[in-house]
Amino acid sequence: MFTVQRHRDLFTAIRDLSEASRQVTTSTLLAHLPEDYSDAGPTIGIIASLNVPALVVVPRLELLFQTRERFASRLGTHTDDIGIIGSGKWEPATITIANVQALSSKKRAVEIAEFLGTVQCLIFDEAHLASADTWMKLGLRCPAHWRFAFSGTAMVDDDVRNLKLIGIIGPVLAELKADEL
Repeated sequence: MFTVQRHRDLFTAIRDLSEASRQVTTSTLLAHLPEDYSDAGPTIGIIASLNVPALVVVPRLELLFQTRERFASRLGTHTDDIGIIGSGKWEPATITIANVQALSSKKRAVEIAEFLGTVQCLIFDEAHLASADTWMKLGLRCPAHWRFAFSGTAMVDDDVRNLKLIGIIGPVLAELKADEL
């Protein structure tokens, strides 16, 4: 496991998390982050450094809009430049924030498949939910080379759930605790 050193700032932490992902051939990273670490900083930093079409999957509608606003603010762009899929909207872009349920819609199955085929970076926010069937199916359908998952509680005392998560993302490569920031 990659060990994240004590950090003076978020930028250094993001750089080290990105470096951890480059140390494996599968280009995956499952990172434990502090449970109250919900500002999307690592996600934004990784996507900005990779500069490839990216999909960030969130579990709830309030996170859909909140994450989109944070991306736009941190990247210095308008919210319309950040794609959104969910809550009745289908507006994919180079960086897209999506609700997992919207990407499971049978009505848009062809559009979803075409969109997922363009994604090169897949990020699961609140990855402790990724072992659920809808998240698993999405992870398996998306051919993204770069795969990241962030959670305060990714690994639990449930081997089946842990193996499902590792199966769609990869092994835990970094653990970043609140006292390390």
